[in-house]
Amino acid sequence: MTTQTTRAGFSLVDVLVALILFEVGLMSVLGLTSAATRLSDSALRLEGALTVGESVADSLLSVGYSGPGSRITPFGVVRWGPSSEAPVEILVTPIGSLDGEPGDTVPLLRLLVDPTWAGSGGPG
Repeated sequence: MTTQTTRAGFSLVDVLVALILFEVGLMSVLGLTSAATRLSDSALRLEGALTVGESVADSLLSVGYSGPGSRITPFGVVRWGPSSEAPVEILVTPIGSLDGEPGDTVPLLRLLVDPTWAGSGGPG
């Protein structure tokens, strides 16, 4: 008479299923990490563009607007000039658009400034 012995442990199928589930979870985490990195980079670029744009706006308000101009910064190319919506428009575009026209790329930041009230102490 033969007796059957039972072995405790995992079968090959169990191990393969566990590895596949682990791989799917790992790929999900890597995808989320990549998306978070892209969003973080985008937020840093926007923060830098806002800082530069505010700096130019403050300069235009304190010194006075004397005409269109531009400046190259680490965050992009800053251009300012007249606009149909406000006396002065400030655009911060990515640094790659340096050789092109201002409308070639989508700006990172667009500020509309009215420097006419700078000497009066406030708007209105």
